[in-house]
Amino acid sequence: MGITDNMTWDETAATRALAPWGKYFRGKPDYSDYVFSFMNKTATALWPHPEPGWDTERWRDAAGEIPPPGAVPEEKLLGCLAYYYCEGLPSFRLHPNVFPVVTADRAQWRDPDSRREDAALLKAWGKSGARHFGVYDYYYGVDYLIPRVFLESEIDSIRTAADAEAKMFYAEIFPNWGFDGPKAWLAAQLLRDPHQIAAWR
Repeated sequence: MGITDNMTWDETAATRALAPWGKYFRGKPDYSDYVFSFMNKTATALWPHPEPGWDTERWRDAAGEIPPPGAVPEEKLLGCLAYYYCEGLPSFRLHPNVFPVVTADRAQWRDPDSRREDAALLKAWGKSGARHFGVYDYYYGVDYLIPRVFLESEIDSIRTAADAEAKMFYAEIFPNWGFDGPKAWLAAQLLRDPHQIAAWR
């Protein structure tokens, strides 16, 4: 659920209250409260919890059945990209069954300011209230006139995401395999063990 590449939003009073004009994140209008209030409401409708304090409790599954003592309940999650106009955190805690997937072009981690901002954002999403979150990256190669290789930033960003307890990784690549194959191979190895020795000559 959540937004895709559409940048059209309604201008009703309810929307303006959740996405106040003049609020920006990374130079773009910030609709995080708008998008994730919808996600929280949807998750609450799917997984009602009989007790207060839902942001710290483990919830019932979608069938509404409480598992027997000692059993591990089946985990159902509601995914949403934290993308474009909703990359930043909302001003409230997320329902634990909402699964945000944080998007960024982490090739930009070559710039120290970009790295610092995005690493802090990953850590903050890890503490958002959701039990799990993921990362979504852009490893594109074929659209570029020069080789787009960023292995050091790739290692750094995957390790940082793992340390923030991200549970999912996805990258768009559209590769020129001669240059981009090593990026995909390296990511696959690091996802098995983010802190293994990664060196090349």
